[in-house]
Amino acid sequence: MENASKALLISGGVFLAIVILVIAVQLFVGYRDVAETYDETMTMSEISNINKEFTKYLGREDITIQEVVTAARTAQNYNEKYGYKIITVLLGGEDLTSDDKENSYFAKKIKDNINKKYKINTNTIEYYNEEENINEGLVKIIKFTEVTP
Repeated sequence: MENASKALLISGGVFLAIVILVIAVQLFVGYRDVAETYDETMTMSEISNINKEFTKYLGREDITIQEVVTAARTAQNYNEKYGYKIITVLLGGEDLTSDDKENSYFAKKIKDNINKKYKINTNTIEYYNEEENINEGLVKIIKFTEVTP
């Protein structure tokens, strides 16, 4: 009888250990899914915040050269942060985000174009996205064009 009660205690302990192990695995899998969802949400939030820096000019036809330079500098900062060119800002076909553009270049650009106005529209912004014609994902190219009087 004594052996039978010890056997029941041992089997109960093994059963309890298995139940605890199953619960631990379930919690681990559940928390992993939450972490993945959180990372995905944070990535979308970060992309949205980056895009706001450039899409805030959409629909305007009174963008100054100073705002164009600000957009180019912002793009350069993001490119430096990630170590390669992610975002390109074009002004009349000229890439303002290339590595050789320095303060003196931008100062001259501002001086030469101080009275001009620029615009961008949805056709002049390209996004990183595998599907065509969808304005989602990170901004890839922004093309500022001069507003002709």
